[in-house]
Amino acid sequence: MKDKEIIAYEQACNDLAKKFVKKYFDKDADWRWIDDDVGGTLEVGDYYFSLDRMVIALKYKATQKQLFDYYDMQLEMGLNEKAFKKRTLFSFANYLRYPETFVIEFVDGEGFNFRINK
Repeated sequence: MKDKEIIAYEQACNDLAKKFVKKYFDKDADWRWIDDDVGGTLEVGDYYFSLDRMVIALKYKATQKQLFDYYDMQLEMGLNEKAFKKRTLFSFANYLRYPETFVIEFVDGEGFNFRINK
């Protein structure tokens, strides 16, 4: 039997996940918690999000473009040594809070560039 606090936590996590999926994906998108670990990693199609990433996206009202540009940049950094050398110098939250300062630019065939405007 689960404690009432755990039940409340899992309900809150599921509510956040539903809100996140509704905002950033098609209304019929399937989603699930990896290993049924509510509050862990959410899988939506071929995308994976931690609970804190979902909270930050919703809290700072990330656009769909911002969410997926940052996601793609992080994915490329993990798969490409050249990209890894450009590793992110800014968090997702700072990217959303200061969009004029932290800029991600995708270059066809080259991956991405990011810059920090001062």
